[in-house]
Amino acid sequence: QGDYGGPLACLTADCWVLEGVITPSRVCARTDLPALFIRVSLYVDWIYKVMKMG
Repeated sequence: QGDYGGPLACLTADCWVLEGVITPSRVCARTDLPALFIRVSLYVDWIYKVMKMG
């Protein structure tokens, strides 16, 4: 149900950077209800830790 986990990528200095990941939602692609994204940079340490666990 809904859409979550999709990327918010921004072109910065000729390089695409993952800036956010869409949060879980009960609705998808509504023009009257903007999507909410989680800032990836806040979770970089956790992401690396989980990746090392394998």
